[in-house]
Amino acid sequence: MDAVTLEDVNNAIKKYLQYDNMKIAMITNNAEELKEALVTNAESPIEYSSPKPESVLEEDKEIINYELPIEENKVKIIPVEDLFK
Repeated sequence: MDAVTLEDVNNAIKKYLQYDNMKIAMITNNAEELKEALVTNAESPIEYSSPKPESVLEEDKEIINYELPIEENKVKIIPVEDLFK
């Protein structure tokens, strides 16, 4: 992994990951609240447990309001015990 560059990672992401064919699983105690935040593009502040460089915090200012094209009918809430069936 030491030989992998940022450019290698970005090229692999562009080649193999497209938002229109991704399936993401999240486990939370507040599923309805999370769904509402996702489909309404609510602001998503980032919190860290340790200090970060100012450059990271500046990037975060853009990320917290990044709009995602998530349709309400595409977000499904299922019981965690059914997740991997």
